[in-house]
Amino acid sequence: MSVKLRRVARALAIGWCVSLMCYWGFSATGMSWPFAVIDVTLAVYFFRQSRGSLIPVPLFFIHAAMVFYYLLISLLNVTVWYWIVLFANRSFEMSLIYIAVCSIIRIRSRNDEASGGILL
Repeated sequence: MSVKLRRVARALAIGWCVSLMCYWGFSATGMSWPFAVIDVTLAVYFFRQSRGSLIPVPLFFIHAAMVFYYLLISLLNVTVWYWIVLFANRSFEMSLIYIAVCSIIRIRSRNDEASGGILL
C-alpha cells in the first residue's frame, strides 16, 4: 500500500475511534457538534493531503458534506440518534470502500508493472 493510502487509512481509523468515544459520551445528551469537529478535522487533513495526490479528494468531499449534515441536524434540533448514526455510518462505509478500491487498484497496477503488462 502506498504511503498516501496508509496515511488516509490511519486518519480514518483515528477518526472512527474518537467518534466512538464521542458517541458513548454525547449520544445521551443529543449533541452532534463533537462529530462535526471530528469531520472538520478530517476534511482539513484530507484537503491538505490532496495537494500532492488525488486519492484524498473524494474523502475530503465526503467529510465536508458530513460537516454540513451535522450543521443541519443541529439547526433543525434533530435528536433521533438512529437516523443520525445510520447516515454517518453509511458515509464512513463509503470512505472505507473507497480506500479498499484504491488499494486493490494499487496492488493490481504494481503486479502488472512487475509482470510487464498494462493495467486497463
